[in-house]
Amino acid sequence: MRFIKIIAAAAALSACFASGHADEPFAPWTPGYLDIHHISVEGDAALFVFPDGTTMLFDAGEDRADIFNARVPPLRAAGRRPNASKSAGAWIADYIREAAPKPTLDYALVSHFHSDHYGQVTGETPQSAVGPYRLTGVVEVAERLGVGTLIDRAYPDYAFPAPLSDVARRDKTLGNYLAYVAWREKQGKRTERLAAGRADQITPTRAPSAYPAFEVRAIKSSNVAWTGEGNGTFSLFDAETALNEHGRFSENPMSLALRVTYGAFDYFTAGDLLGPSSPDFPAWLDHETPLAPIVGEVDVFALNHHGVRDANNATFISALQPQAHIIQGRTSDHPGQEVFFRLMSQDLYPGPRDVFSTYVHPETLVTYGPWFNEGLKSKRGHILVRVSPGGASFEIIILDDARPGLHPIARFGPYLSREAATIEAEPSDNLND
Repeated sequence: MRFIKIIAAAAALSACFASGHADEPFAPWTPGYLDIHHISVEGDAALFVFPDGTTMLFDAGEDRADIFNARVPPLRAAGRRPNASKSAGAWIADYIREAAPKPTLDYALVSHFHSDHYGQVTGETPQSAVGPYRLTGVVEVAERLGVGTLIDRAYPDYAFPAPLSDVARRDKTLGNYLAYVAWREKQGKRTERLAAGRADQITPTRAPSAYPAFEVRAIKSSNVAWTGEGNGTFSLFDAETALNEHGRFSENPMSLALRVTYGAFDYFTAGDLLGPSSPDFPAWLDHETPLAPIVGEVDVFALNHHGVRDANNATFISALQPQAHIIQGRTSDHPGQEVFFRLMSQDLYPGPRDVFSTYVHPETLVTYGPWFNEGLKSKRGHILVRVSPGGASFEIIILDDARPGLHPIARFGPYLSREAATIEAEPSDNLND
């Protein structure tokens, strides 16, 4: 009964929003709008076009399906989209050229050092013609388009929770990224560590004072998180806690986290931030619970860790209460079944919510069954969140990932941003209103 209640309520609340627009021409970004593109290629990649036209890329992953399938059977990964004729980095660069007002990036962020978020070096990865590194993921995008400021979790010493130079000896992709960063330094190009708590590190560069209601707040960087007040920070864990008995560690807990605000609109993304609720995981890995009240309610939430079962816990979902959940899906365990149940649960928070995924594996659809199929608004495609000038409303546009270019295939909304809806609902003190 509970499953039926969840799906029926969600369907009734959001059915009026959906409309199909097959082969509708793509409307380019215009000043005043905030565009957030979740690019469906071969890993995580999200392009932000700020209201003034400043561009920011959050991750640019490449994780080949054949390598993944051989490494972790029986899980299955999606192939490269739209096809394997180009690398993921090349496809991402092509997408940005079409979606952004200028074919360059003001900022590029690496949430953490896993291949599906920043690239994958194999024996086939081509060598750069200009520097001592290979072209994959964010490095390839940066070479093709140029990046004003590169931001990651560990620059300049790359020493937490242990020297990453040691990790790079066995991880070719990390070694390649560090070689690219060193080359950038020699070229006088800017690289920075994301400073948790700050809202003045990532700012509009083309019209800095034109949109005072726009803000990018660094919620978390590696083990440091914002307190929610001023620029205050606190430590989530120390190096000793993060290291196992062999002196190794997981990159997922190091993930960057951002909250983007535009007037009444709020959006949250955090790479592979963890929030396991099972006693099988050590308690220190749960960063969602302490961050939940700091992040607060948002309108759109890009699920942590692709919607895997070790993230997106009940406390976090209850605190954020998104109108739209976005799953950057890639493999047959994206999302976890219990995670999707939480997303749809009217017990965790009331009201409508829609769920979109860049990719859902056919095996997942068969395994989870009708309740899962019916609960998803979109199962494949690039997902564009387009926020209206000032942030009072937004819409979600699905773009075809099976062919090159920007081709809308469905549209959802408009949604009224939560804060705008609250203000609109407040009674007026003016009796003449």
